[in-house]
Amino acid sequence: MLTDLGAWLEQFENRLRETFPERVVFLGLQGSRSRGEEKPDSDIDVVVVLDSLTPEDIRRYRAMLDKLPKRALICGFLSGWEELTRWEASDLFQFCHDTTPIIGSLESLLSVIAPEDVARAARIGACNVYHGCVHTLCHGRSMEHLTGLYKSAVFALQALHFRRTGVYLRQKAELLPALSGMDARVLETAIRLRQGESVEFEPAAELLFAWAQEAIKALTDTPEQLWNRLETAHFTLLYDNRDRVLAEQVSRRADETYDRVAKAFALTPTDSKFDFYLCPDVSAFMACTGKTPETYEDWMVGWAGYEQRRLCVLSPRVVMDRSAEAMEQVIVHEIVHIVMDALCPGDQCPVWLGEGVATLYAGQAYPVPGVPAPRIADWTDEISFADGGGYDYAGAYVWYFIRKYGLERFKQVYSGAERAEALLYQGYEEEAVAAWLHHQQIVKENPAG
Repeated sequence: MLTDLGAWLEQFENRLRETFPERVVFLGLQGSRSRGEEKPDSDIDVVVVLDSLTPEDIRRYRAMLDKLPKRALICGFLSGWEELTRWEASDLFQFCHDTTPIIGSLESLLSVIAPEDVARAARIGACNVYHGCVHTLCHGRSMEHLTGLYKSAVFALQALHFRRTGVYLRQKAELLPALSGMDARVLETAIRLRQGESVEFEPAAELLFAWAQEAIKALTDTPEQLWNRLETAHFTLLYDNRDRVLAEQVSRRADETYDRVAKAFALTPTDSKFDFYLCPDVSAFMACTGKTPETYEDWMVGWAGYEQRRLCVLSPRVVMDRSAEAMEQVIVHEIVHIVMDALCPGDQCPVWLGEGVATLYAGQAYPVPGVPAPRIADWTDEISFADGGGYDYAGAYVWYFIRKYGLERFKQVYSGAERAEALLYQGYEEEAVAAWLHHQQIVKENPAG
């Protein structure tokens, strides 16, 4: 029994520094003792990382351990730093999050873990549990083996929860209230087994098997979760470590745009937030938006779904064919869709109105002088709209509509209470373009006005 962990760790650290002077890169504690969930006979899982590691170093480390009290409880991890920096990233996810540092830091290792690595950590864990359940149900029927499988399932549950929320919960007591359904039942059973309670083998094994089966399916059917989480007034921004600086900028612009559009149209913000995925690569963007290789096009860099309460934008860091300014316009464009969907879902109002408001506020209206203006009546669906110059002209048409008929009339039309066709007339498009170009010229000549 170990009664004073702090004193033991202090002795361990002193011996380690004496054994490897100036060579200790990191020292930490893992497992139940680092989480405050230990039992009297729990292992002491120490993590030691040296500047490099040789067979002689391993022998010296073993000799050091043999002279320490509670030798039978000591286990853990020993490695060289370079090997650890090249480690399988899905292993590093659990390793870094479940380690309490004493000397040094593992923060630099977290920066190499991508969203797909978190998913792979959960998937590997679920697959191993599945295999273990089948084996023990067919052959060993060992409660000890089943208890070990439940312990592995807890690690997979932590990865799954992180994947969904961007938050890593180390302790079972804080993880349990965050789970529901089969996830919660598995964790409850794991806690009971950990506490030594009697659990009937067959139902417990079948529950774990069913959970692993569903987890494997879910990990291939749902979008990859990004790791970091930034809360704003209206959004939960989820992003990759490589976009940390960009995420701060995007979060400010997101709230600013949301408030500006909501105020302009006198719309009341919803109580619940929207998930804003700043996708680090195309595969993450496809997963978040539900696109497949058959339905995804290279020009797709933004998507908004009001009902799903989700907004997805491909990180400007990986978009090579658009400027930073153009990508900022994309972000504003999608946020406008989110706000205006509170008035009327985008797929229920005429495409030129929905896209027109978004392009207007994003600064994406580009009518060309001297070129015949496209007809609104020709925009019968999203394809004819895109192919017929809709994204260049609709913003100007909406701007002129509001100017001519007023904001309240526009809201009536946008929401479907009044038909837009009754207010349009032959020559409306030319009139709108001429007014827009005149307005733009005035703004150009007198920016301060």
